[in-house]
Amino acid sequence: MEETLMERLRRMADRVISERPSDRVLNFTLDGEKYWIKRKLGNGRNQLVKYSVEQEFYYEIARMTIAGRNNPDLVPEIEVLTPDYMVTKDGGPTVKNWLDSDKSEAEKELILEEAGAALAALHKNGMSMAVRLSAISHGTTE
Repeated sequence: MEETLMERLRRMADRVISERPSDRVLNFTLDGEKYWIKRKLGNGRNQLVKYSVEQEFYYEIARMTIAGRNNPDLVPEIEVLTPDYMVTKDGGPTVKNWLDSDKSEAEKELILEEAGAALAALHKNGMSMAVRLSAISHGTTE
C-alpha cells in the first residue's frame, strides 16, 4: 500500500528530528515543497515569564487554528500534528527576508503596510495574543 502524504511527512519529520535532536525549529524539502517542523521544546527563555513548554506548544496550535479559520491565506495549515511536533508547509519569504532584499524603499514600505494590515486583521478577528509576523508569513515562530 502506498504511503499518504501525511505518513511521508511524518516519516521525514521523524528522520530530520533524529538527525538534529536539540533543534526546536527545523525544515526539510519533500517533493519540491519546503516544510517546517516546530517541536515542543523549550527555547531557553526564562520560564518564570512564559507559560510551560507544553502550554506554549498548544497555545501556538490554537492561535494558528483560530487565525487560519479567520484568515486562511495568512497562516499555513498544520499538515502533521503529533504530541511532540507540528509540520507546516512553508509560507514563503518572511517580512524580514523582503526587507533585507534589494527591493526599492517604496516596495519595502508597501510590504510593511500590508504586513501591518494583515496583523491588524488577525487582531480584529480575535487574535489578541502576540503573533510574530514571521509566523504569519513563514509558518514558524522562530
